[in-house]
Amino acid sequence: MTKPRFIYRSDGEWMAIEYAGNLFDTQGDWVAWLDGDEVFKLDGEYVGYISKDGRLLRRRVLPYRSQRRAPPGRPYFHPPATAPLAPLFAGISYEIIDVFEETPDVFDLVSELRPDAGEEPLPRLLEANPILAAQQRLRKVELEMLEEMAYGMIYSYGATKPPVPIEAMATSVRPENAGDVKITSSDERVQLAEQLIERLGHSAWTRGRGYCGSEGFTPPKIQYAARALLMPRHWVLKIPEKLRLPWALAQQYIVPEKVASLRLYDLR
Repeated sequence: MTKPRFIYRSDGEWMAIEYAGNLFDTQGDWVAWLDGDEVFKLDGEYVGYISKDGRLLRRRVLPYRSQRRAPPGRPYFHPPATAPLAPLFAGISYEIIDVFEETPDVFDLVSELRPDAGEEPLPRLLEANPILAAQQRLRKVELEMLEEMAYGMIYSYGATKPPVPIEAMATSVRPENAGDVKITSSDERVQLAEQLIERLGHSAWTRGRGYCGSEGFTPPKIQYAARALLMPRHWVLKIPEKLRLPWALAQQYIVPEKVASLRLYDLR
């Protein structure tokens, strides 16, 4: 019978449980999966490895590693109320870090993206939606250019705080009159942003700056750029990480909660 393996921080604090090739937090929520001793978040991002003494460690400097798809299924585990005392840990060299010590909230974003009962977890959502899945295959340089384009649009319009006046931007209303334009619903705001990005894909402004070619933007790029425009990276990242909750951001930026969750996924 498979026995759970308790995972600790270097100071002896119980942080997680490894059971049957999956990692659960102390409340029993599934936060990662294992390939051997290597640990991957639910979105496929490499986290580190479980050491023989029961810690989550990784090298301080990592080479590029592509994301991995999580195994099918959603495992469940009921954790015990307490854990055994941690062993005495040996010191680790400078090039190795204790993940829970350096980044104690490493799995927090996954927890915020975890759906309510009956909903599909985000990796399955990506798998089921061809457009979202294709988006994840966009190269990092392409995503960075879309972020740059969105920032340029925000800066040029003079927007300085949420919500982004997408209704005014999409209808070419001058910035000084943006406050007179009625704010639409969160779903309509996403549609307006996507329509604006699609139109820009056929403009000299975007082609001249190398954001796209004569064919315009692909659907995955349109969706990504629309999220970057509605929830600018430099605004979102100013918010303390523990406060970047999808429901709170959805209200602040007037976007659907699913879009807020995906934007956090963009910025992970």
